[in-house]
Amino acid sequence: MSAVTAKVETHSGPVQSAAHAAAPAEENWLEGVSHKPKYTISAVTKKVSKEFPALSVSKVRYFEKPGILKPARSASGYRKYSDADIERLRYALTLQRDYCLPLHKIAEQIEELESGAQVSPRDAVMRLVGEGGKMVYEEKMQTGQKITIRELLDATGISRQELDMYGKAGLIRPDMSGLYSPKAVHLIPTVKMLTDSGMPVEKLKIVATTADRVLDYLERILAGTANGQQPASVSPALRAKQLGKVKDNAQLVSHLFGYIVSIRLEELK
Repeated sequence: MSAVTAKVETHSGPVQSAAHAAAPAEENWLEGVSHKPKYTISAVTKKVSKEFPALSVSKVRYFEKPGILKPARSASGYRKYSDADIERLRYALTLQRDYCLPLHKIAEQIEELESGAQVSPRDAVMRLVGEGGKMVYEEKMQTGQKITIRELLDATGISRQELDMYGKAGLIRPDMSGLYSPKAVHLIPTVKMLTDSGMPVEKLKIVATTADRVLDYLERILAGTANGQQPASVSPALRAKQLGKVKDNAQLVSHLFGYIVSIRLEELK
């Protein structure tokens, strides 16, 4: 994307633009789409949240860090976005939702598109497409199968070093066979977003530690060993029933945690 600096007059006054004055001559992806900065960040969020309900103002700002969005600034310093910015945002959100691509991969694809290249969103994860057209990890999630480390790395776009770092923090771990839950494909982009926003990965260890402690305590309560009692011999049927209750209660704890955090956020001043 070329960086042409120009002044553009809008109804709010002059806006300093780093890439909005005009589309580059070679650009064809956004041909015919206005590059004139005219939307506030709130207006962009409201417009795009109809398709992506979880979108927030802070998340729109977050897409600036990898260079996916490069808003202009008004004379008073406020962000101003163009229709082209909105299309970039929609494209990035779609890749993130449908293909679980990390932001740096999305930024690379947008850069290639704006240079005139033909890019397929599936290029980075082509090896994970099954015979039925679904992603392999999606098929395995439905059948309860685990995925290999190669499939996990291909699906998320992270490096082996990053995976090892997340593992040391206790955020993700393979089973005894070295395989991973297919849900890890959704866990990793979340961790990536947190670390990209400035949260040290080692500080996220408390989340994994808390989850382990909650599950351990739930299991001991339901097995009748929370007060130091000796576990009684249980039949496979009873054990399966206990595990079912652990899963149900773990889901309730997860919802409880979300509500507590949400209420605490409301209390912040």
